[in-house]
Amino acid sequence: MDAPYQASLDALPTELCLLDRRGEIIFVNAAWRRFAIESGAELTGVCEGANYLTVWRHAGPEQATFLARLESLLAGEVTTFALEYPCHSPDQEKWFLAQFTRLPEQASGEVYILVTHENITELKLAEQKRTTAEDEIRFVVHHARCMLWSGTVEELGNGELWWKIHFQDEAAALQFLPVEVDPEKGFVWSLYLARVEEDRARSDQYGTQKVRAGESYSQEFRCRLKDGRQVWLKDDVMVQVVREGFWNVVGVITDISPQKQAESDFEQLMMGAHCLLWHAIVKDLGPGLGLDWNLTVSNEAAAMAFLPVAQARGQSYTDAWMASRLEEEWEPLHRNAAEAIRSGHGYSQEFRCRQADGQLVWLKEDVQVEPLAPGHWRVIGVCTEITERKHQEEALLAGENYLRLALEGGQLGSWHADVSQGRFLKVSEYLKSLFGVTIDEVFTWDYFLSTILLEDRGRVFMAITDALTSGESQGVEFRVTLPDGTQRWLAARGQAIANSTGQVTEIIGVTRDITEHKRIEQERAEALHEAQERADRDPLTGLYNHRAFHKRLEEECARANREGHSVAVVMLDVDNFKFFNDVYGHTTGDHVLGQVAKRLQESCRPYDTISRFGGDEFALILPGCEGTPLPEIEARLKAGLKFTFQPEGSQSAIPITSSLGAALYPKGRNSWHEMVHLADERLIRAKTGGASEQEATRTRVHMSQLVEGFSMLDALVTAVDNKDRYTKRHSEDVMAYSLQIARALGASEALQQTIAAAALLHDVGKIGVPDAILRKPGKLTEEEFDTIKLHPTMGAAIVGAVVGLEDTLDAVRHHHERWDGKGYPQGMRERETPWIARLMAVADAYSAMTTDRPYRKGMPPERALAILREGAGTQWDPEMVEAFLSGQRASNPPKG
Repeated sequence: MDAPYQASLDALPTELCLLDRRGEIIFVNAAWRRFAIESGAELTGVCEGANYLTVWRHAGPEQATFLARLESLLAGEVTTFALEYPCHSPDQEKWFLAQFTRLPEQASGEVYILVTHENITELKLAEQKRTTAEDEIRFVVHHARCMLWSGTVEELGNGELWWKIHFQDEAAALQFLPVEVDPEKGFVWSLYLARVEEDRARSDQYGTQKVRAGESYSQEFRCRLKDGRQVWLKDDVMVQVVREGFWNVVGVITDISPQKQAESDFEQLMMGAHCLLWHAIVKDLGPGLGLDWNLTVSNEAAAMAFLPVAQARGQSYTDAWMASRLEEEWEPLHRNAAEAIRSGHGYSQEFRCRQADGQLVWLKEDVQVEPLAPGHWRVIGVCTEITERKHQEEALLAGENYLRLALEGGQLGSWHADVSQGRFLKVSEYLKSLFGVTIDEVFTWDYFLSTILLEDRGRVFMAITDALTSGESQGVEFRVTLPDGTQRWLAARGQAIANSTGQVTEIIGVTRDITEHKRIEQERAEALHEAQERADRDPLTGLYNHRAFHKRLEEECARANREGHSVAVVMLDVDNFKFFNDVYGHTTGDHVLGQVAKRLQESCRPYDTISRFGGDEFALILPGCEGTPLPEIEARLKAGLKFTFQPEGSQSAIPITSSLGAALYPKGRNSWHEMVHLADERLIRAKTGGASEQEATRTRVHMSQLVEGFSMLDALVTAVDNKDRYTKRHSEDVMAYSLQIARALGASEALQQTIAAAALLHDVGKIGVPDAILRKPGKLTEEEFDTIKLHPTMGAAIVGAVVGLEDTLDAVRHHHERWDGKGYPQGMRERETPWIARLMAVADAYSAMTTDRPYRKGMPPERALAILREGAGTQWDPEMVEAFLSGQRASNPPKG
């Protein structure tokens, strides 16, 4: 090789060397020598005088294929070949492309091999990025039910592009899109030929233009399937420039036939709809020249009825409609439409038109855009009237702003992580903001884990493990602590993908902020709990209500059956409560109920259930009472419920007492309903007097059978009881005390029966006394007392009208006469008063003194007996008093 030629090769920036036909290196230029030094020890032996085959044979058995190809080149079997290989330099791995070319034989008969090297490290990095991008797209494709393809495009130099593409899963692609496959051409070429011819030419031209510009694009075309059907497909293509004249491409093909059919159906429907429908073929006139709109209103007849605009003579409706738009809105509308059409996207816009009558109306225009060829689009628009809606929008503006902010707050942060290495390969800026990291800071795996609350980490790790092992996307919600100490709820969802070696160790996914959602959930849960509490609570006392009582009782009885325990139910109501409401008003009555509720809470255990059953009635559920007798429970509750209440403006405190009845479950009862019924019966018995009530009942039955009108009179006594709750209970007590005196005096059974009937009826005359006087809590005036004194006479008149009750009249008429003659109604003295009346006067007085009244508490029995002793011989017959005292001593012998 002559020196001038060698000097020119030495000055070239490209690394090259020359070999002879035996592989001897006869020349390396300066660029090659620098390249050998920088690339590492494995190429330092490639220098002048060395044998290229020997150098690479010493590199190891992995070079066998390369050496075989080089030997074929030296032997003249091939004229050229290329090889990609890595070089491991100290700072990073580099990739090179070696091109081996057999030069034409020299005049001397010598043959040279030219070896050139090109650094393709950046190309390799781009391919790796493309692989990652394909993995991410594959994740989307898997969930979107479409076909994914990828490949390269190369400029051939003759104005054509060479597309080399393949589908990720050709079998699945064929199943998705069953076209007629030519075995010789393969699926890819068969799919290309299956395109409708006019669409194929247009899409080829458009795709070529976009690839050469390095721009991603979308296009739609028709394709014929093997069964003759025609489908519409959409191809979304991502273009990546590798180097001049060489591109990577990735595409996703989806079936849009249903969408196209819907568009067609929609267009047909709009032809007869109450709207304006237009279509146009739009052409781009070039930079700065705008668009040429060949626009036509499709449904003129319907449109003219829908939107009557002023139309000049000879002017088409289309032109008239376009002219009806407001001039000041035309330019921004046209500009927005042009931008959308050039991007190939549909759009919506709102504008005003002036009708023929001068009235302005608002229209909404929804437009679909279909690219036909570069610079050409098919555009379809539908205009509907929204005047009424626009009038309402001002009132809704605040709500729309709130909705806009809420939607902006729903952004997603994306990420790509390699779990096996514990690092993030890619994170979005928004994801960093979710974790309180600035854009410039590095978001690490360790930092990510450190922000998660300790109690939530197990849930996060479980979701990561499930994603890697199940092959399905997994979601998880967790809390994080930000650098400023605040906490935030996040929701993440990810899908595992394989790394570059095929191992499933990476996850791609998204994360969003759900703090506000969690706060709303908590508020709703609290509101629901509060509503349930309100539904189960009595608003006056705060106790459980009737509904909640039955629900709790059913639960407690079920628990008692499971655990072998017992449950007590106590039914309770306030004595004479109607009096408080009638005399003092419902506000005072409510205060009394509140005091009763408070005392019940103080008397019961924390786990007992206290409820207001209704009105003045309360119900208690007392679980675990098998070791406590019911009388002891009743006594404890009665003791806690004895108190006095002084209404506002009253001079004295009023005694408050309650009656109650209790029952035990499951003691001999099949259901809790029976237990409630039994407790209620015992409450009624307690309020009506117990044993005396039984005797009163026997007397009522006997007299009703004996005297035809007795039941009517007894009903009158009940009517008085409705006016004054004291009357009926008092009558039954007077009966019991009168019979006690009669038996002490040796009265016959027949006489005792007469005495019992007289006692039940002795206050029947109160039916004629006004309610205000009967219920008055304070001292009566002289006129009011005179009215009260009429009740014995009125009672005698009522009873006297019934045949068969003549023997009871003396007791009814004279039971308020006194031994000293100061009684009423006739002022009889001593034995002038009939015997039965003198007997009943003692029983009536004792009952009146010891019975609680709504306006005062009954006095102790000892005090009442002492008053009887003191009044014997003045107010009462001494014989009758002594007989009563004797009967009391017999009934209550002294303890000791």
